[in-house]
Amino acid sequence: MKIGNNVIKLSVLEERVANMLRENSEEHAEILKNIKCLSEKFDKLPETFVSRSEFEPISKIVYGLVLLVVTTVVGAILKVVLKL
Repeated sequence: MKIGNNVIKLSVLEERVANMLRENSEEHAEILKNIKCLSEKFDKLPETFVSRSEFEPISKIVYGLVLLVVTTVVGAILKVVLKL
């Protein structure tokens, strides 16, 4: 009786392992597909984004405008406080 029960447990375990292997292979294929998709996207990055050297003049203009706004706000606050 005990041997028959062990055989049943062993067959159940074998079936579970087979199912896990099948599920893992499906998941593995999906992961490989996602990796390929990401790889293609990363290959296109230089076409999509600007480089730091291309962006540098624009950043200088933006920083200059921000400095102008901050200077104006500080000047207005000083004028109100000192009532010049």
